[in-house]
Amino acid sequence: MSVAVTEDMYKYFKADMKRVSFYHGQLQAEIKAETFEKWIKGEFALLFCTSGFGVGIDYGSVTLVIHYDGIWNLLDFVQESGRAGRNNAPARSLVLLRTNWNPNSNRMVAGEAQAVVEYVNPAAYCRRLMMAEEKFSVI
Repeated sequence: MSVAVTEDMYKYFKADMKRVSFYHGQLQAEIKAETFEKWIKGEFALLFCTSGFGVGIDYGSVTLVIHYDGIWNLLDFVQESGRAGRNNAPARSLVLLRTNWNPNSNRMVAGEAQAVVEYVNPAAYCRRLMMAEEKFSVI
C-alpha cells in the first residue's frame, strides 16, 4: 500500500471509526513512535500502513492482515502475511484486488507474475502448501 493510499483509506474510514490511524515512513519520528505505541497498547481497531511498518515486529495480537490493491512481490507478501497469528491463534491474510488488476506490471519483481497469478487464482489449492512448495523465487 502506498503512502497516499494509507492516508486516503484512513480519511475514508475515520468518519465511521474512532480507533483508526495510519503509519508510513514519511511521518515525523515522534508521530511514528506515538502511533506505534498506541498500536501496541491496542488503541487502534484498524491501522493502515505501508509494508515498512511490520519490519522486525513480532507482536502476537495481529489477527488480520489485508493486502489492498494487489501483490507486487511474493516474498514481501509472505512476510507481511506472517505478521498475523504469531500467538498461534486463528488469523487471516486477505488480498483485495480490483477486477482489472494485472500482475504484469513494472512494479512486479521480474519472473514472479505467473506465480502471483497462480497464487491469487480462487480455484487454486491451499496457499500454505503452495508457499511451502516454493512456487516462487526467494531473492
